[in-house]
Amino acid sequence: MNTPITKSSNNSQIFADYASLIKGEAMMKEIIGAYTVDEHIITYRDRSVIINDKPGDGFILSEEAACRGALTALIDGFHIGKYAHLEVGLHLFRSLEDLKGAAPRMCVGYLTSAYNGDNARLLAIKPKSGVATLKWFGGSFAIESIVEEAPKARYDESDFVTKARRVFYKHVALDMILAGTKIDVFPNLFSKVEGSDGTFAWKRSEEREAAFLKGYMKNLEVTPAQAATNSAEAAFKRKTQHAVGVIDNAVNTNRLAIPDDHTVNLGGTDVQIESLFGMRVSKMRGGVRISTTTVNPHNAAQLLTEAKNLGLHFVLAQ
Repeated sequence: MNTPITKSSNNSQIFADYASLIKGEAMMKEIIGAYTVDEHIITYRDRSVIINDKPGDGFILSEEAACRGALTALIDGFHIGKYAHLEVGLHLFRSLEDLKGAAPRMCVGYLTSAYNGDNARLLAIKPKSGVATLKWFGGSFAIESIVEEAPKARYDESDFVTKARRVFYKHVALDMILAGTKIDVFPNLFSKVEGSDGTFAWKRSEEREAAFLKGYMKNLEVTPAQAATNSAEAAFKRKTQHAVGVIDNAVNTNRLAIPDDHTVNLGGTDVQIESLFGMRVSKMRGGVRISTTTVNPHNAAQLLTEAKNLGLHFVLAQ
């Protein structure tokens, strides 16, 4: 007889900001790498990255989205070279000269409240705070939308809100890097830990913090083209993980039914998810590995529902 699939309880809690503690611990770690990226000095330790490293205190970032924004700004802006024109407050995909050939209503970059350049049109339309999306219309710049501050994270948020948060943190960080501001990136990350009774709690994860930074810093060891490919795959993985979170929350709050069909794809073969209990598997979407977990009666409902709704398949973990 198959073990029944049950829904897991979600025992989440609120955590204090450990930024200072993390910084103190991280600064004790040995240096893994030291880089100069377009004249910006970068120091990389096991659980910290310092951008524009120099004596004195830096601007501490510990929240995941803010850390992600700073590291993405570093890689995209100064290693991959995603922006043809970069100055404080103005980040354009094309050079000012090439803009003359841009199609009407094309998104050409971003304008922030920090802009203090010599373009009168941009000075007139720049946002009072935050980041604005720039379009090219009628041979001139126009504002499409403004993100005044980073939206709070929610499991059920729309893609528009997720993108707004990413845009805000990335382009504020670009301005800080361009201005020479020292940024101390010390991510404060947690992992969901399952208890013996099937309930979950959140615990700070030094392993996740180290892996988070490694995922970005490995891009400085490869060519800009390979870094661009890595970045695209990482973005796809993050979007899938967000979708997984939305589905799990819906299952746990009885807003999404568990599929009657318990068949999932394991390495190209259809199997009953109950046959995987006790096995460690990796969730895959296309050719991208999303995460790894051990299948059991408490998480099977989520795994099954994720697979059916997102087209995930599984492979045995190495």
